[in-house]
Amino acid sequence: MAMRKKGFEPDLSISVLLTVPENGEHESLAREYLQKKYPNSKLIFLNTTEENLPIELIRTIIQQASYGRGADESIIYVFCAADKASLPAQNALLKILEEPPANIGFALVKTQGSNILATITSRCQEINLSKIKNNENLNLPEHLETTLEFCLNPASKNYGELINLAEQWSKSENKEKELTKVIKILLENKHKTVFTLKSLSTALDSWQKNGNVKLVIEHCFFTIKQHSH
Repeated sequence: MAMRKKGFEPDLSISVLLTVPENGEHESLAREYLQKKYPNSKLIFLNTTEENLPIELIRTIIQQASYGRGADESIIYVFCAADKASLPAQNALLKILEEPPANIGFALVKTQGSNILATITSRCQEINLSKIKNNENLNLPEHLETTLEFCLNPASKNYGELINLAEQWSKSENKEKELTKVIKILLENKHKTVFTLKSLSTALDSWQKNGNVKLVIEHCFFTIKQHSH
């Protein structure tokens, strides 16, 4: 896999698979999410009419992307309705996902309940926008939003990102109040899991007995992620 230049989003080399609710507009929902997560990258949306994704378009983008980008720019190609691509088209897309060029990222958008090649899914960071939609417009601090996203989709964060997230929690002056708020929001979300709620509640209780905030919440996050496998 091509090495990435420093200075861009650290996870740009990992392709993203976005799942949107039924009847949700692929471009607008994906743009809202990606602009927030990748503010330094240029987004290029493809197949915005959400029709069948032709293999010719995929081959054209593969050819364009094969040249890579300079050290001062990065691009993310966003394929709307990726689930409507034919099997040959998905196989063609798989090749570029396996070895993405430098400073080039890919995001695939599909509708909730639709299928896509398992080999493509395995090479992507899966984000279910239908799960995190309920948490929008709450004006939450960044570490709370990230925690909610992780709790609803443990695959969305790797262990390095969880360590950084735990560090953010350790710097919070209102950690107990904020974690209580996270638990309350999750209780109202139909996609929550009992195990996740129990793990967060245990962490909250441990904070009152153990002064090492980072160690407690880091262990909590790792436990949730391991249980999701």
